[in-house]
Amino acid sequence: RHFIRDGNTVLTNGGSRVVGSLLRSAAESSNDRGRGSIRFRVIYVVSPASHTSNESESEANIQALRERDIPVATIPPTAIAYCMDMVTSCFVGAEGVVENGGVVNRLGTLQMATLAKAAGKPFYVVSESHKFVRLYPLGQQDLGIEQNIVDFKTAKGSENDEAGEQRGAASPKDEGVADMDGSKDAMASTAAPACRPEEAVDYTPPHLIGGIITESGVLLPSAVSEELIKIWF
Repeated sequence: RHFIRDGNTVLTNGGSRVVGSLLRSAAESSNDRGRGSIRFRVIYVVSPASHTSNESESEANIQALRERDIPVATIPPTAIAYCMDMVTSCFVGAEGVVENGGVVNRLGTLQMATLAKAAGKPFYVVSESHKFVRLYPLGQQDLGIEQNIVDFKTAKGSENDEAGEQRGAASPKDEGVADMDGSKDAMASTAAPACRPEEAVDYTPPHLIGGIITESGVLLPSAVSEELIKIWF
């Protein structure tokens, strides 16, 4: 309730339970004080073509807010920049908060954070402390997971498919047997198919984040490494 005030317009995305809880708490605090007027509005970024569990949770959050008389508008990811002038602040969840205070979250979070920074809007991450992880990514290609978001194709097909076939031909394995000496190659050859774009994640660096809201309080991104020391040691 300290971050959402009368007349604010909040921008968010995804199906984060903690973001939904924060917004519902703000809505209920208005009703508790007996105020009949609408306290804030929410712009929810929803991918129109996806039907993932994350999107189902998004719909649940949207419905819960509307039932509390909070006006909610849904927009596609392509409309974020257009709506940014209307926005007071941005709130997103997290799949993981990394050592340098950056965040790994659903694809599109980096875009929202970059646009918010350019427009001078505060961008907050809402996360439980158990999602703080000992990971220090240097960029989008350093997350340790295969996503194949950028898939170059020609008339002959996808470059990713060709690379997979060449890798399989170069290092054949017995079915169900992993080579521990070449663990990375073994995992690559037996791994599940890369996730679809609507299930993918990106990395948002700490300089784009105004604060991380946890159950223990609000942290600056620079304080995450110290918090990790408390958790792990």
